[in-house]
Amino acid sequence: MNLREALSKAKTEEDVKDAYIKALGLKRYHKGLVDIQAEEIWFEAKGNPTAPVVMFGQLLFYLRAARKAGEHIPAFLAVIDREKAAILPTELALPILADKSIVWPKSGSQAGKALAAQVAPYIETHFVVYDIATHEAEFKKAIKGAITEGKIIRTPITPDNLRQVFDKWVSMIGSELGDVSESDYAVLFFADIMHDGKKAAMRDLPAKLLHDDEKPVFVLNGETYELASLHGYRAFWAIYHRPPEEEYRRYLLERRDSLLPIDERSFKGAYYTPLHIVDKAYDELALVLGKNWQRNYIVWDMCCGVGNLEVKHSNYRNVFMSTLDEADVKVMHASQTCVGATIFQYDYLNDDITDFGEIDYSLTNKLPAALRQAISDANNKVAGAKKILVLINPPYAEVTSGGNTVANLEEGTSKAGVTATMVAETLMEGYGKATNELFMQFVGRLHKEIPAVTLAMFSKLKYISTPTLNDFRSKWKAKFLGGFAVHSQAFDGLKGDFPIGFLIWDTGKKQPIKDVEVSVLDRSGKTVGEKSFINYDGQALLTDWVARPPSNSDQVVPLKNAVVPATAAKDLRGTRWSDGAIGWLNCAGNDPQNAGSKTMLFSSGYGSARGFFVNAKNVGQAAVVFAVRRLIKPTWLNDRDQFLQPSSALSDAFKNDCLVWMLFNGSNLSAGADGLKWGGKDWSLTNHFIPFTEKEVGASKGFKSHFMSDYLSKLKLSAEAKAVMKEGQKLWALYHKSSFGRSIRDEYKLNRSDAGWFQIRNALAANNNNVTVDFEPFREAYRALGDKLRPKAEHPWCCFCGGEVPATTIDHIPARTCFRNREYPHTFEFPACDHCQGASRLDEIAFAFWVRALDHNDDNLTDRDFDKLISGLLNNLPDLAPQGIASRNGKRQALRRMGLRMAPGLTLDQAPIVNIDTRLHAYIDRYARKIALALYYREQGRIAKASHRVLATWGQASDQRFLQRSQGFYNMTPIATIGTRPNVDIGDQFRYQCNKADKPDVFAALAEFGRGGVVLQMLVVSEDAALKIDDMRDEGNEPAVQEWIIARDNYPRPNQATQRLSN
Repeated sequence: MNLREALSKAKTEEDVKDAYIKALGLKRYHKGLVDIQAEEIWFEAKGNPTAPVVMFGQLLFYLRAARKAGEHIPAFLAVIDREKAAILPTELALPILADKSIVWPKSGSQAGKALAAQVAPYIETHFVVYDIATHEAEFKKAIKGAITEGKIIRTPITPDNLRQVFDKWVSMIGSELGDVSESDYAVLFFADIMHDGKKAAMRDLPAKLLHDDEKPVFVLNGETYELASLHGYRAFWAIYHRPPEEEYRRYLLERRDSLLPIDERSFKGAYYTPLHIVDKAYDELALVLGKNWQRNYIVWDMCCGVGNLEVKHSNYRNVFMSTLDEADVKVMHASQTCVGATIFQYDYLNDDITDFGEIDYSLTNKLPAALRQAISDANNKVAGAKKILVLINPPYAEVTSGGNTVANLEEGTSKAGVTATMVAETLMEGYGKATNELFMQFVGRLHKEIPAVTLAMFSKLKYISTPTLNDFRSKWKAKFLGGFAVHSQAFDGLKGDFPIGFLIWDTGKKQPIKDVEVSVLDRSGKTVGEKSFINYDGQALLTDWVARPPSNSDQVVPLKNAVVPATAAKDLRGTRWSDGAIGWLNCAGNDPQNAGSKTMLFSSGYGSARGFFVNAKNVGQAAVVFAVRRLIKPTWLNDRDQFLQPSSALSDAFKNDCLVWMLFNGSNLSAGADGLKWGGKDWSLTNHFIPFTEKEVGASKGFKSHFMSDYLSKLKLSAEAKAVMKEGQKLWALYHKSSFGRSIRDEYKLNRSDAGWFQIRNALAANNNNVTVDFEPFREAYRALGDKLRPKAEHPWCCFCGGEVPATTIDHIPARTCFRNREYPHTFEFPACDHCQGASRLDEIAFAFWVRALDHNDDNLTDRDFDKLISGLLNNLPDLAPQGIASRNGKRQALRRMGLRMAPGLTLDQAPIVNIDTRLHAYIDRYARKIALALYYREQGRIAKASHRVLATWGQASDQRFLQRSQGFYNMTPIATIGTRPNVDIGDQFRYQCNKADKPDVFAALAEFGRGGVVLQMLVVSEDAALKIDDMRDEGNEPAVQEWIIARDNYPRPNQATQRLSN
């Protein structure tokens, strides 16, 4: 069947594609956004007859995207449909891509006639159209000729393919240069690509490319390097186009950091700070230090890399930039980065430090005289001297407990690279484990060198929260001024998911580091909420909750998995047991980052033990520790949060649920097995964690231990726990009646009857070819138990009724319905009981309606969410729905009450004033108080007690008299600390600021919703603070509201007497 016949039978676009693929004999291709993509030619296909220029327009859209990303592009383009085909040499279409006047659509599917009209003048005289009915043979010949011609369109070098191109360059060219340091490949690479083969496109680079009779020769630091073979060099430059486009050259040089070896990047801190994050940092500096900070401060970045942290500065005469690597200095000069700034090479952690830990600039004479003078003036507090701002993104390398740097965990790697600096050896006495952190060494030297400097630093946030750095916090003190936290993935080259903080400190004000509250940015730089990073010094950590039973002299086999003995020889632990122990709970670290991977239950010791022995006395506590650590999922933002001990007695129901959840968790690695070989001996494991008896699961042989089934028989289990037990028993019984092949028996050591959950679930899954196993009923039951436990593990008590009732759910406050497009602040989630969440349902509807009705413009009064809100109000509170436009007299009274006058030229008939039933006020009042309790919990880090007093009042920004009275809230709280910035600012939808104090306990907040339409004032105070505030009222301060509400009574339970304290 020829192509014409195949196309006549095609019913779909896919049929058309397949017909052409078969007729042309294409072997190496794939289908995707480009319909048929071969190395030499790309095809755009249509199922129905379509104008060739329209199809080429869509194909050019994908060609443009590929070229911009530095991806391979073919030598030819072709378009095909069921009637005709056309072919176009790609090189004739390239001028289109340089035409900035062309308006490209957002996606290829949107490329239609409008784009076709723009590209037609470039291509319509260059492509050849073949009618398949009459010119099938000619078309096939043209396509096959194009493929065999082997014509190449060289790939441009762009920011998107820089790393890929560099890796190929090292493989094909760099490796042929002989004895070249791996860290020098980057500068040699830039010398090569910034050259067109005849002359350099950029001058003053650290390395140079010369030619000796057509043969390339590289020069670096006075040394010449010749290629051992030209084959790779010629092949490489047959693929890529050089030099890069001029618009990319400077940026590519700035990205030298991404080409350094990973361990060197970590040590030098060569992690590119994205410019959109630099913008956010400069915004924060302007907010904290004042809009003229660039004029008023001398800036020193002593680990500037290639200078991208300073490129946004507008006054380079005030900027000093130093870097460890001389090549960075040359790159900045070559790319004309920060022209006018003083840029110099300086090893901040080693230069100018004496053996006695003193700073002596004469040792190297590298530090510019102007900077020396500025430091001297600042330290001597010379009148009129400019302040110094140290603005840095220092290296993040650290030493682990095993003596290795995090950047390089190869066995035997020395920690000397981090801890052998002069700063570490002479200036860090008393800093404890902070000495192991390179970025903390920068802070340590600064503390001695410029004691009153303003420090603005990108870094990990462990120096705020990590308990092991308490020595640092006791020695280094400064006043926190402001900052934000951003996802680590915003920084190229950083592995993992954790927060990077940009924090600003006044080190001249020696204040202890307390909790740090910052805005939270996602990787794109968008504000998504707020986060408090807690100083946990003095707090009771979960890791210390369970008393550690001592070990005895009994030797046991150390494990590295459930049934696999340890193989490590160095620093091996877990070889001793404890009296009465039934297992070992490994619980290394006390933060979610460690908990996710280092929480396991074993039937013997663990080779790198950090945990405790489990016995009959502590098994309940062990289950709680296990469940809490595993239930709370690690995220990039909670990376260094710490687990704390329970603040009050836990219910038996909670502990029992935790026990069942632990027994059926994937990290329960308890097992029963014989024949484990370690240390030249055979070892056995006894499983004490079988939740069933032999009879209940149909075991043919007895178990060595009945500890857990006996223990469970005495407990009262919840319905959710019973459901898990029921489904787990079915799987346990299925295991005991199944036969397993030799490979499964050997892998999971199935040679005893007391196999553990790890062995049972994995053996059944591996045996699924022989016995069909339906795990889904178990998974559903286990998921339900986890969903029940998770809110209790994260926040055990409801924060809306005094912390006296266990939390059973999470409540979003303010409700998502209060926000346009439901774009609410994602971190505003609060622990609640079912009663407090359910009792506020109508309040939420009323409050959200009020907020959204006032937050209007021509666009959002008709949006779908608002329509739903109105329907909810009509369905649930029909008697209280808006009663239409107010009468003329009603409007006159409203304007008088709010202290407003009609604008000139407007009449009362034109005033958009609506009647709202006053009975709706009670619903809004209650929800306002709920918001107050939620924000108290968020800001104070604790639950307002049931006896706390709550005040809340609300009004419109246009109500002048209300705004005048609102100052009374702050007048009533002179003992509270005033916030320096909004605690959260979600565009124009929600923002608030608060005052707060601990003794007496006072929290006052002022919130705004929408475009200045709704103002909410809140006060939450302890009983003794309420009395003080009442005294102040008696002295003449006008109260904003007339009564306190006791916290527990905001949503009273049935039969609970409501208590109100009137003035």
